[in-house]
Formats: sequence, C-alpha cells, structure tokens
Amino acid sequence: MYSRKASTAKTRLSFPIYSADFDPESRGFLVVGGGGGEVKAGVKNQIAVLDANTCQNVADIELSREEDSVQSLAGLATDEGLLLFAGINSSQSEQNAGRNEHLRSFEVQLPLHEEKKTEAGAKMTGKCSLFNPSSASKKEAFQRLIRFPQERLRHSLSIGAIASSMSSQNEVVVFDPRGSPSVITRISLARNEEAVDLDLIQTESTVFSLTYCTSKDICEQTYKYHFDTKRVEKLPKGPRRVYQAPVTERTLSQSRFRAVRFLNSQNILILGNRPNRTGAELRIIHLYPTGPAALLSEKALPSRIKQAYCMDVCSLDSDKSRNQQVVIAISSQDVSIDVFVTDYHERTETFSPLKHYTTLRNVHEQQITKLCFSPFKSQSDSSIRLASVSYGQTVVIHRLPLVQSNASDKTSRHVLMHTDLWLDMSYLTILAVIVLVLAFIIQAFVGGFSDEKAMWPFKLLPQNVRTFLDQPARAAQI
Repeated sequence: MYSRKASTAKTRLSFPIYSADFDPESRGFLVVGGGGGEVKAGVKNQIAVLDANTCQNVADIELSREEDSVQSLAGLATDEGLLLFAGINSSQSEQNAGRNEHLRSFEVQLPLHEEKKTEAGAKMTGKCSLFNPSSASKKEAFQRLIRFPQERLRHSLSIGAIASSMSSQNEVVVFDPRGSPSVITRISLARNEEAVDLDLIQTESTVFSLTYCTSKDICEQTYKYHFDTKRVEKLPKGPRRVYQAPVTERTLSQSRFRAVRFLNSQNILILGNRPNRTGAELRIIHLYPTGPAALLSEKALPSRIKQAYCMDVCSLDSDKSRNQQVVIAISSQDVSIDVFVTDYHERTETFSPLKHYTTLRNVHEQQITKLCFSPFKSQSDSSIRLASVSYGQTVVIHRLPLVQSNASDKTSRHVLMHTDLWLDMSYLTILAVIVLVLAFIIQAFVGGFSDEKAMWPFKLLPQNVRTFLDQPARAAQI
C-alpha cells in the first residue's frame, strides 16, 4: 500500500518569490528568485539557494536594486554546482534607450562534497539580450519563461527556450546556452499573443522537441541541432499548431490554456481553465508526425477549483517493458495543491485514467507563483520533492513517499499510487452494487423482506425497515 502523508519543510524569505527550480541532478538543492523590482530602497532583488531537505539558506545572490526582479530561472548541472540562467530586466532607463539585457547567467558552487568542505558561492558570468527590441512606446516587455529539458541524455549537451511577455510582438526563442548564449531559432507570435507556458524534451543526443501554448493554441516543433557547427534542422520549418482550446457548448466560449508539459516524446499534458472561472481540466493529447494531435483523455478537476494556475510533472522510473508512472501537481485559486497520477503502458501506448492522489490544502498564505518537482534520478529514491513558492515570500517543499510497484520485487519500478488497485476496487464496488440491486428486485417479487426466508443481507435490516420495504413489494404482487 501507499501513504499519503507528505513531510514538509517551510521557510519565509525577505522578498516575494516568482520563480523556482530544483538542481536538475537532484543533489538536494532548490533555487528561488524574486524581489521588489527597480526601487532604490525597500525589498531587494535576490536569488537564494536552499537545502531541499530543511529549506535552510545555503547561498545568496544579491542583485542590483536599479534593475528588475527575477521573473524566471532554470539551471543546468555542472560538476561543482549549477549554471543558472535567469530572466532579469535591465533598468527602465536602459530599456527606454532600447537596451534590455534580460538573460543573465550565474555560476553557482554548491556544497556537494562534505569531505572537501566545499563552501557555497555564486557569481554572475554574463548577461545578454536574445529578444528583438519592443517597438511599443512604453517598454514593459520581460522574460516570462525559461526552460531546459527536464531529462537529459547522459554525456550530451542541451538547449534552452525562453518566452517574452508584454512586448509589442512577443517571441519564443530557442537558444544555445554555451558560452555567450546564441539564438538557434526565433518564433514570432501574433500581435496580442504570448506563450503562457512552454516545455522542451530531448529525444536523441542532438534532437529536441519544443511545445508551447498560447491561451488558445498548442504548438510544437522539433530541432536537430549540430552543436559543433551551430546548424539547425527544423521539422516542420515553422511551428505547427497541433491542438486548439475547445468551445464549451453552454456558453460557446473557449477554454484558456494555462500550462503544458511533455509526458514523453509523443504525448503532451495540458492544463486549461474553463470560461468565467467555472472550473479547470486536464487533457492528454498524442502527437503524430504530421497533422493535428489526437485527444487521448480529459479530466475535470474537483469542483472547488475555479481556476488553476501552475502545473508540473515528474516521470518516475520505468520497468523493462518501459511502463512508468507520471506524477502531476496543480495549484489553484485557493492556494492548495492537487496531486494526480497516471500510468503509461508502452505496449498499447496509452495512459491510465488520471487519478487523484491527495490535496495539500492552504499551502501558502498568498497566491502560489511556481510549482516544480525534483527530477527522479535514482532507483534508490524513496520519495520525490515538490516545491511551491508564493508572493508572500514563503517556500514550501513537500516530500511525497514512493513505493515499489511490486512489493516482493525490490528492483520493480516506483509508484506514488497503485492505480491498478484503485481500478480493481472500483470494479468490485460496481459489481457489488449491481448484485445488491438484483437481490433487492428478486426478493421484492419472491417473498418480501419480512419473510423469514429473506435473503441474508436483508435479514440484517431492522424489522420496521423491512416492513416499510414490503409495502411497494406487496402492491406489485396484487
């Protein structure tokens, strides 16, 4: 069986937090960033490195008060720590002059080796601009999103993706993070559109797929990137729209997409909000080499969720048949987090119905701004971490316990929840109800409920209840 008790570590920092990311090698560290923006006094702008077990501060990167706060961040693992990238706008005066070095990079040294007594530390290593300058008279554009592939193939290089917001024409930029970051490809979105979320997956050492969502469309493009020559092959040549937000029959309004994640190279999970804060839903779509995606499954979230905000996924280890479980976390307007699971079956290339695992209630005092899972890296792991941060300066890390899919086999894959057991119980419950209804009908027409020869389940009922049930039965026999 499994336990739904999650251990929790919590801390409060000195600045509002907008972004967070775990060490991609799951070495026990969480990086968060935020701040008060461009102000001479007051709340500072900062990046903090936390111990993922205790939430204690390990290292700080204090940033200029004359520039914007940290709006997004993500890291790549190095032997000694992290190569961290963050979205930080230049000062307003620099932006007004047409210069906004929004992409910053930092080297973060982590205390990875206790025997060496390595001290944590960090330093900025570069800053650059990859977005085209905004032509709007009021310069408000910023780097809303940054993402690297969650799972990297061993001994391979990586690419990243960023997306802008509040520009005259927003963009998604895929970039090479080595040295001075350079643009691999640039996707210009339609006016008044922006990417509300994006994700990357690595399928071969030099092949990556990008998916992003606007409020109404899901788009995808695949890249074969030659790192030595910096040459890219795109398939298709421009990003393709694979799925559109459905129109609700009652209001004839479209749902609005909120988040998107790859489940594997051919399947995408979508979080959407229904019109007028009437609920939220999850969808799994299957990608084909060409043409639109197919809808595999959909699930309405609990009715208390009027609007969902953040989503992340964690793929657990697979077995020899390449079956695996995916854990999904979603935050909503009531500052709670709902956790779901689905099992992927390689032989049929299908997912089990999405099942609710638990609700973590009232996690923060103010709105959650970011959710992220620690990547599952080792079969010896007995838990996964789920971090959430908020405007209210709080960081919470939940530790969710895992179990073996086969308790008698210590090498079997891990699961958070046995979905097959849940299905078996559901089928047994339905069967029991059917049998009870049939027994009720037969007893009503054969001998009544007060008869001494009544079937065993009905003998357990009080006599007055059995007499009451006999009234319609006798009427039917007349």
